[in-house]
Amino acid sequence: MKVLSMIRNHSFIRRKMPRVLAQVALFLLFITCIGHTAGAMGWWTPKPKTELTEVTAFGSNPGNLKMYMYAPANVPDNAPLVVVLHGCTQNANEYAERTQWNRLAERFGFIVIYPEQQVVNNVLFCFNWFFPADASRDKGESLSIKQMIDRVKTDHSIDAERVYVTGLSAGGYMTAVMLAVYPEMFAGGAVMAGGPFRCATDAIDAQYRCMKGLTNHTPEKWGDLVRSASDHQGPFPILTAFHGDMDPTVNDQNMIELVEQWTNIHDADLMPDEDDLFRGHTHRIYHDDGGRPVVETYHIKGMLHAVSVDPGSDEDQGGTVGAYAEDRDVYSAFYAAKFWGLINP
Repeated sequence: MKVLSMIRNHSFIRRKMPRVLAQVALFLLFITCIGHTAGAMGWWTPKPKTELTEVTAFGSNPGNLKMYMYAPANVPDNAPLVVVLHGCTQNANEYAERTQWNRLAERFGFIVIYPEQQVVNNVLFCFNWFFPADASRDKGESLSIKQMIDRVKTDHSIDAERVYVTGLSAGGYMTAVMLAVYPEMFAGGAVMAGGPFRCATDAIDAQYRCMKGLTNHTPEKWGDLVRSASDHQGPFPILTAFHGDMDPTVNDQNMIELVEQWTNIHDADLMPDEDDLFRGHTHRIYHDDGGRPVVETYHIKGMLHAVSVDPGSDEDQGGTVGAYAEDRDVYSAFYAAKFWGLINP
C-alpha cells in the first residue's frame, strides 16, 4: 500500500524517483489499464518475424534507438520514404508484419524505416513521447529518428518532398512529435490510436491525464504548441488519424484534440467538409481555405486499442490480425498512404 501511495503522489515521483522507476510505475498502471485489451487480442502471443535490415551507424543516436529498414529490390530513383513506429510491448518486426507496410512498399515503390525502442530506454518498449528530452527538436529519440531519415537520404535516392511518418499508440504519439518538431521534413503523417503533440510532459501525466482524454486545450493553444516546437513557417504536413471508439487504453478524445491541433495549424474549420460512413465507420475530411484535404479521421466502430487491418487479396486489403491489430474492414496503412498521395486513385 505504501508503494501504491507513492505512485499516486506525482510530486514524489518528479522529485525523488529516477526516470526508470517512474517508468516501472507506469508499467504497473499500464498493465492494469490494458487488461481487457490484452485478453481480447492475445497480448502475450509469440511475435512474428519479418525480414528487415538493421542499420547500425546513423549518427550520434542520442535516443539510443535501433534502426531497421526495408527497401524493395527495384525501388525507383527519387522514391518516397515512410517512417513506421511500433507501439508499446512491440518491436519493429512485429509491427511490420501486422501492418504489412513492406508489401505496400513493394507495390508502390517506396522505402520504409522502422525505428525500434530498447528496454534500457523504456521498460514497456514505448517511445518516450511524453519526455521533452526525447520529444523536442534536436534532442533524444526525435533526433535519433531524424538521423535515420538523413542516413537513408544519403544511401538512397529519396524524394525529400515525400517523406511520411506513422505509428501506433506510443508510436502514434511519437508520430505527432515528429510532425511537430520537424515539420519541414514531412509531407504527411498517420496517427493510429495516439494523440496530440505535447499532450503530456512526464510518464505519470501521460497515464493519468493524456491517455485518459483529460488533457483538453483550445484549438489555438494546441496549434501554438506545434508552432513553438520549431521555427518552421509552413507549409505543415497533412494528417490522417485512426482510432477505435472502444479504446480502453488511449481514450478516443485524443483524436478530437489531435484534430483541433492540426486543423488549427492548417487554418481549417473544425466542421468537416466531408462526413460519411465508410464500411460502418465514421470518416471525416477537413479542407484548408484552398480546398485541399489536410486532416482526415476514421473513427473505427467497436475497435479496442489497435491498428485497423483488413486481411485479404483485394486492392485495398492487407495487414494481419494479432496483438493490437483488429480486422475492422479498413486497411489503415493503405488508406493512410492513399491520403498522402502514395497510392493513385
